[in-house]
Amino acid sequence: LCGRRFVAQGAVVGSAMMMAPRSVPTTSFMVPTPATMQVRWANSTGSVAGMEGYKSADYNNAADETLEVIHDALDDVAEGGGGGDKIEEVSLSAGVLEIDTTEGKFVLNKQAPKHQVWLSSPISGPWHFDMVKGDEGVVSWLCDRPEQRHIDLNSVLRDEFAEITGVTVTFAKVKS
Repeated sequence: LCGRRFVAQGAVVGSAMMMAPRSVPTTSFMVPTPATMQVRWANSTGSVAGMEGYKSADYNNAADETLEVIHDALDDVAEGGGGGDKIEEVSLSAGVLEIDTTEGKFVLNKQAPKHQVWLSSPISGPWHFDMVKGDEGVVSWLCDRPEQRHIDLNSVLRDEFAEITGVTVTFAKVKS
């Protein structure tokens, strides 16, 4: 437990250090278990609403496949020319996709506790996208801002990479 902080309902309720027992009151700790953490996440994040049929494996598989689809499509544009010279490097590692362009760096990464994919764009700034399962298991990533709930990850990327490269990039659909 050396150096760990325990959090309950978003507030730090205690910390554990390898110190004399008198400095760490054991009665002030609430150690979350995986079961209580899952309940807390399900009750505290808007992105989990309507996701009763999902398990973490569903999210991880869909998020990983989404990042791979985006990586492969942009890598093809970068290698194929025709505006691809504006995409300097595309790399995917450990759930983080980085795309270096002449306009700046795009970063997409998984946010498993919220069942989201986050985008940092040099053009439009930060975005958070909720995983939503549609017809026939097709996964969409919809903006978590209530006023922009209709905007999906693919359309943001399509529009921004068209602006940079002059090429319309399409991304394959992902199924869960």
